[in-house]
Amino acid sequence: MSSGGIYAEYADIRALRGLTHNNIELYLISCGIEPCSPGHTFGPGCRDKYLIHFILSGKGKFISNNKTYELHRGQAFIFYPDHEVTYIADKEEPWTYTWVGFNGTMVKTYLNHAGIDETTDIIDIPEDSVIPDIIQKMLGANTFVERFHLCLLTVQTFFFQFCT
Repeated sequence: MSSGGIYAEYADIRALRGLTHNNIELYLISCGIEPCSPGHTFGPGCRDKYLIHFILSGKGKFISNNKTYELHRGQAFIFYPDHEVTYIADKEEPWTYTWVGFNGTMVKTYLNHAGIDETTDIIDIPEDSVIPDIIQKMLGANTFVERFHLCLLTVQTFFFQFCT
């Protein structure tokens, strides 16, 4: 089980960051939610972990592998370690997204079983996905441990949903 970490609330962002772990195969690094301001931009830049951003509302652009995607609610975009991306919230209808950051020795294998590799930039999330519900529970949780377990459940549910 992970330990440590910080639950942080900023102006509009709620996040768990700096999580430590005892499992090297798959471990959670961070998770949270952010309602972006119009035109909010990241990049071009890289991260040192896997990140999946689930779009809860609004829209924006994601640029990866020299392709530009117009994304909206019900889709997710993926960062791969050391892979350059850019994303931009729409100026009229900026997105709100939630994210999970994870890593581990088995992540590539799990993603491949889910039909996802480094050429997969976006994913359509099924209407009946429970991931947004788990994330909302995470944000309403009263303790760090409860938040952590719900974040980990989000990652596990993602892999289960796409591997079956």
